[in-house]
Amino acid sequence: MEKIYAKGLFAKRNENAPDFVTCSLSIKTDDFIQFLRENTNEKGYVNLQVLKSKDKGTLYAIVDTFTPKTDNVSTEKKKPVKTKVDDPFQNENSDGDLPF
Repeated sequence: MEKIYAKGLFAKRNENAPDFVTCSLSIKTDDFIQFLRENTNEKGYVNLQVLKSKDKGTLYAIVDTFTPKTDNVSTEKKKPVKTKVDDPFQNENSDGDLPF
């Protein structure tokens, strides 16, 4: 899958910053607004991943295009299971003994 780089968004790590400062972000407003409009999903979000390059450790952002598989997920409502009317564990008729 082709990477979609975040246009107008720049992430930079300052090695002299304290550990709790992950990175600094700079946004070129016009470029980033256009990028957001072009990459907004159906729910109104642009999901990004901030990655680090292997060679120089440079930070960059790409669009997170991950979508979970929905092949095995059913949207159909499950029907309740019918039990026998004389089932002692339904209708609170059990005397506490398990049937053997």
